[in-house]
Amino acid sequence: MKYAILISPEFFGSFSELPKIIQRKTLVFFEKLFKAPNLISLNLEKLKEKIDGKDLHSARIDKDYRAIIYIDDKSSGMYLLWIDIHDSAYKKKERVNSITISGKAQLMPIDYFKRLNLSKKKAECLFDNKTFEELREIGVPFSDIGFIKNIPDYNSFKRIKGIISDEVYTKLDLLALDLQVESIINNEIEEREKILNYLREKVLYPAIADDSKLDYDYQESIKNTIFRLEEKENAKEIMDFYKDALKSKRGKQMLEAEHNAGLTAFEDLEDEIKIKFSGLWNS
Repeated sequence: MKYAILISPEFFGSFSELPKIIQRKTLVFFEKLFKAPNLISLNLEKLKEKIDGKDLHSARIDKDYRAIIYIDDKSSGMYLLWIDIHDSAYKKKERVNSITISGKAQLMPIDYFKRLNLSKKKAECLFDNKTFEELREIGVPFSDIGFIKNIPDYNSFKRIKGIISDEVYTKLDLLALDLQVESIINNEIEEREKILNYLREKVLYPAIADDSKLDYDYQESIKNTIFRLEEKENAKEIMDFYKDALKSKRGKQMLEAEHNAGLTAFEDLEDEIKIKFSGLWNS
């Protein structure tokens, strides 16, 4: 039976922290894993302990390092859970939970690992001093952690623009320029509040003020818009919502109603927003 290879978030984290020589050995193991015709050829060792009644297996990377694997015959899935030094790898099975084995693992093609292109010489990479958690905090997907951690320099980093999302690329660019993760997150919060407050002040709050002449039904729509905007996690999501509103049938009805009530509508701000928030508008 051929198995689909799925990789847990913990595996990406543990892989990115490995010494380069062990990462290269792990890639050799991956090649073997993808090409293996059956489980017997992998020489897996079944462990005594289980997680939620599920059997775990150990795979030898070298004499010191082991990868811990869960095999699901029903779905033909092979889950790589984590990798570490022999004794530590076995101890970690006490910490893993059923979420790791289910919803958050990702199906990975062999091409992903070839993208890592690990150097045979130990060399400092651009994001060497950034932890798995820091990269996740600024939105780097689980599937790209190892790839990002092994970008050698800033020139190489510039070449990945377009491979990852513009939002994540911008944050990584700030990180590469030694801006701290906390500062990047704070900047993101400030940017979100800036555009949200702008829309509140110019359009939303005047429409539901006590002296507003807007019909009740439209005021309720405005309140719903405020609620939905405040649910958005970042400035880009707010801008996307704004752009969608400009094109919607309901948006055109709101425009007419707001103008009849002597109010400013979203459409009236478009030119100003393109200038004031040009980075967001063009992203």
